[in-house]
Amino acid sequence: MNDKLYRDIGKRIKLARRASSITQERLAEMVGVTNQHISNIEVGNKAPSYELLYAIAEKLNCSAYSLLPAESSNSGKYFSEEIIHLLQSANSYQQNMIINYIEWYLTQPLPPTVKEDE
Repeated sequence: MNDKLYRDIGKRIKLARRASSITQERLAEMVGVTNQHISNIEVGNKAPSYELLYAIAEKLNCSAYSLLPAESSNSGKYFSEEIIHLLQSANSYQQNMIINYIEWYLTQPLPPTVKEDE
């Protein structure tokens, strides 16, 4: 990862936190880290671990993927990890339904506003 990616993730976390009207102190308490750690993440001095990113997203009622910049080459890894995390938390019936839906969805044409490589 690089400094720009850290800053972009931090900005997204800060925006989501503020939109939820949660202070840095409260978010830190909710996810079990120090206020300074949240501050360092928000200004881009540190990147959150996968586990912390998921915890922050959960407390802010958003997906971990939404906290990552779309153009990030590493965002795919976070996205894959999030899918695995969600699938592991589902029961067998839910997992089958999800797989069936994904298979169906991938057969659907893209909306005209979406390019093939997006």
